[in-house]
Amino acid sequence: MRGVLKSELKSVPGLSITTDLCSYGTYTGHDIVSTLSIRSLVIETPEFLNRHTTENVAEALQTVLENAGLDVGEKLVSVVSDQAANMVAAGRLLQEELPNLFVVFCACHRLQTALQHVTDLASVSKVLSACRRVIGHFKHSNVASQALRERQALRERQALRERQALRERQ
Repeated sequence: MRGVLKSELKSVPGLSITTDLCSYGTYTGHDIVSTLSIRSLVIETPEFLNRHTTENVAEALQTVLENAGLDVGEKLVSVVSDQAANMVAAGRLLQEELPNLFVVFCACHRLQTALQHVTDLASVSKVLSACRRVIGHFKHSNVASQALRERQALRERQALRERQALRERQ
């Protein structure tokens, strides 16, 4: 399998790597194929036993790429990760060796961080708490759930009649 992966990776002109580290780190390579579609290849998912220091994170990425037979300076275009401090610093460390390397932070992780800050606001937290209580009420009461479904069906029939009446007037 590794031989097939190495041959696939040798043919790519440039590679973007995404990674997220926990106790295992999955490194996925992405390139654009001739049909202008994105191809993703899982390069490796090694166990990450070391501390998640800047140096260890950067070294792990280089080791994974070397194991895959990639000339890091020639093929690696960008690295995408979360915005954890160790990943930011590891990106800077890699850029010292590879000045043309783009270090990009995952938009989904950034959005999740922003939303976490928003949900920590007292006013938003209060609204979310009220929503959870309402949802909990309907999840735990068959009678309330059935009444809600009936009310929704009635509203849907009313909306349908209004749309039909509007079409007839036109």
